[in-house]
Amino acid sequence: GQAVALWQRAGTPVGVNQGWCSRRYEGGAWGPEQVIGPATGQAFASGSLQLVLTDAGQAVAAWHRNGISVPVVAQQEAAGQDWTAPLELDGTANDPLPTGASWNALAAAPDGSLVLTWRSSGAGAANGSRVYAAVRPAGQGWSARVLIGESPAGGLGFAQAGALGAGRFAVAWNDSVLGPRLREYVAASGW
Repeated sequence: GQAVALWQRAGTPVGVNQGWCSRRYEGGAWGPEQVIGPATGQAFASGSLQLVLTDAGQAVAAWHRNGISVPVVAQQEAAGQDWTAPLELDGTANDPLPTGASWNALAAAPDGSLVLTWRSSGAGAANGSRVYAAVRPAGQGWSARVLIGESPAGGLGFAQAGALGAGRFAVAWNDSVLGPRLREYVAASGW
């Protein structure tokens, strides 16, 4: 098999965190370290890095940036190739909740399709919280974000994502008022 390691460390200038990775192929040694992002002058939000390795050997990384109205960013690598440039998904640029995206989760299905989910929160519980998701069907680009959960009182916990089979995903989170929540995505019908 193969493995990919992904980590975050402080970059230059001080305070600009960068993502780094290394890849090991079956029977080989770990490859050289590579910087995978973010773009110059941007910084990863601490602890936001997520990584999956598809059955076809494609590594996909996701994170969010520090700052107000933080867009969610993802990038991918085909086996044996360099990482692509970071791609800003339809994140929170038009979201009325001011503190942006956080607590992303990433999952890969056996067919190579992916789901990325994240929470967007307002400043203070009275401004609410939302859970968004974007899907990348096998061999296609990322979808626009879809609102899959909302709590006017705030209080949405970390979302978790998992694959249920080819083109099928489940996303779960806790709502402090309504309790555990679950949404399922099926490629043929959506959320």
